[in-house]
Amino acid sequence: MRGSVAAHKFATRLPLGRGAALGLLLLSAWGAFAAPPRVPSKLQLALLVKIFAQDDSLQARNRIRIQIVFDPAAPDSAWLKTEVSELARGAATLAVGGRGVETEVVPLDEIKDRPSPDIYFLCAINDPAAQAIFQTARAQKVRCFGSEPGDARRGAAVSIAIADGKPRIRINKTAAAAQGARFADSLLNLAEVFY
Repeated sequence: MRGSVAAHKFATRLPLGRGAALGLLLLSAWGAFAAPPRVPSKLQLALLVKIFAQDDSLQARNRIRIQIVFDPAAPDSAWLKTEVSELARGAATLAVGGRGVETEVVPLDEIKDRPSPDIYFLCAINDPAAQAIFQTARAQKVRCFGSEPGDARRGAAVSIAIADGKPRIRINKTAAAAQGARFADSLLNLAEVFY
């Protein structure tokens, strides 16, 4: 109670303009801590290719199939889907470990109606929907690459974060194994690994 009284007294002493400016500053600082920055899509796609080239379970595949999964109701997800799919189309040499790559854009609610790919690229999918995808991925042995830095903690096999200004691979070893991935030790040694 004391803290709220002190905060009220502090706020009432500030002129309205300064109080509003301070409030906006505090909100922007809170937002900076709440949502870590997303790695640029072009770099995510390049890292996805390099990471899954180190997945021993994909070695026998002639082609790698990636479904770019998005939520049409979420503007950020729809925007990211467009950017990633355009990047994938523009990369004529996109290949995983020398094997060609097929990409397909799939709305969230159509996953169950499509043949299972090798990898889901999740475009800013919210948590309840992401958890449903992770469950499908475990059942069908589909690896999940999450576009958001925290996706590996939530249950994706892999996500990318920024640490000290550089991209950092995050691998959820338990989720990766459940989704059928077997990453080389050389990759695991470079990554931040969760269990």
